[in-house]
Amino acid sequence: MGHKTQAVQARGQHAVLLQEGHQLGCARPRVTHQVDEHDIGLRWVEPQATDAIQTIGQPARQGVVIGQAVDFTGLEEFNNGKGAINSDKNYQVQGQPGFFVGGDVVRPHLLTTAIGHGAIAADGIDRFLQHEALEKRPKIDVHTFDLKRKMIEKGLTFTELHEPTRGTDKSSAAIHNFDNRSDRYVISHKELFLGHFPFVSRNRRGIVSLTAEQALDNFEERLQPLLEAQAVAEAKRCMSCGQCFECDNCVVYCPQVAVFKVPKAKATVGRYVDTDYSKCIGCHICADVCPTGYIQMGLGE
Repeated sequence: MGHKTQAVQARGQHAVLLQEGHQLGCARPRVTHQVDEHDIGLRWVEPQATDAIQTIGQPARQGVVIGQAVDFTGLEEFNNGKGAINSDKNYQVQGQPGFFVGGDVVRPHLLTTAIGHGAIAADGIDRFLQHEALEKRPKIDVHTFDLKRKMIEKGLTFTELHEPTRGTDKSSAAIHNFDNRSDRYVISHKELFLGHFPFVSRNRRGIVSLTAEQALDNFEERLQPLLEAQAVAEAKRCMSCGQCFECDNCVVYCPQVAVFKVPKAKATVGRYVDTDYSKCIGCHICADVCPTGYIQMGLGE
């Protein structure tokens, strides 16, 4: 903090200049690069050294950063001329149907970004193999929980809804007791039943403070991790705002026994309770005792 940093692009062998044990700078042979028409992207031909010596700065501290490049051996047709591969929003290689790509070869970024590329590409591969059209993806690709997909994985099927109909709680044409509201708003504290949550102090991570002298040549972590027991305790503080965490309050407190647990054969992730609407009188008690604000009534105020 507070020090000037200068990044210098340099290739070839380097030598550190020392005088009486103190670093004065860095020197390397001055080079010229002979680039021919076959040299593309991040590939470099062997540099040609000259007799001249180039001195780089007089840094107080010097760090060496090793870069990386893509090896396109045997894959030259995918190279966009800049050492990367062009792809669409589904991470299908442009002009190459059936070829999908992800990670730093698209653009250097974080590991989590590469994992996201893989998830989207896997979805595209699945659609491609089933001869389905690849959908246009949103500008910001957000993955949300898909209960219908989970139910299909469980082996449950859906039927078409035909009019006229009265009530769908017994029908397999509708999914009840699930509403993904994450794309619309965040559950506020006013919608939580805070009486369910006793106050629990936050487990804070320790921070090591150093003086300027102590910071020199010190590469130890300054932000200390939580102990395993502390990490578990901190995770338990989560209120699961807007999500059902299977506390059974709605089942226990329903005076009409209208709320019931989904039978094990039909249950899956995100599908824990259901409602018998022939018994429900819209008393709102289930919503009142729901700790997380998951239940919202739709039968008046």
